[in-house]
Amino acid sequence: MRILFATLCLQSSYTPLYNYLENRLKQYGKIVNSQTVKISENEVNSANDLFKGLAVIDTLGGKWKFAKLWQSVMPEANEAFFDRVTSFMDVFFDAIQLKSDTSENADEVLNANEILVLKNMMSFSVIVSIDILAEK
Repeated sequence: MRILFATLCLQSSYTPLYNYLENRLKQYGKIVNSQTVKISENEVNSANDLFKGLAVIDTLGGKWKFAKLWQSVMPEANEAFFDRVTSFMDVFFDAIQLKSDTSENADEVLNANEILVLKNMMSFSVIVSIDILAEK
């Protein structure tokens, strides 16, 4: 429930970012044994790099790594806006952590199971997409 709630908050607060993540997560995973989905180590690393990038503003250039996501939506987005987004992503990352992950660095990275759960939750939240509701 916590992960679904976090996903819905992301969707309603930062729709372009939600859409970007949802599209990226769709690409992860390979079906093995008829319906079992397995995420490769490369995909786990890619997802973790993505989340690290979403939670950090490049202090050297003062630019947010994913600023291009927002150019068409908020061309005047400023550093305060990106501070809010990165703060939200920190909370979001904490919310999608599974309590069952007891590995040494569990709070710092996502494992394959957490990525699959997030991917699944995002597929549920797509059902109530804000963009679809706005069109009606």
